[in-house]
Amino acid sequence: KDKKREPLAIGGYLPIEKVYELEPTDQISEENTHHVLGAQVNLWTEYIPTPQQLEYMFLPRMLALSEVAWCQSGNKDFARFKTAVIGHEFQILDLLGYSYCLEIEK
Repeated sequence: KDKKREPLAIGGYLPIEKVYELEPTDQISEENTHHVLGAQVNLWTEYIPTPQQLEYMFLPRMLALSEVAWCQSGNKDFARFKTAVIGHEFQILDLLGYSYCLEIEK
């Protein structure tokens, strides 16, 4: 992937695999993990001039974060996720007319 061709983003380039590897409770003690109710993603739009670029920056990273929030860490498998995104989710995004990052190549 040519990171130099990616749109400008606050915080720099964020690979989808890095999003997928996130463990929201890593920095929290075991006795306090029950306080974590979910996950959140921020997308700062200062450098995002169009809805199409917003979609591109958000998709499919949003799909990766969804798995982070919904799957137990032991059940996560990036290879399976990648196959599902390429084989199914990209088709849905195409049908809906969304712009999205092709970092996970078709």
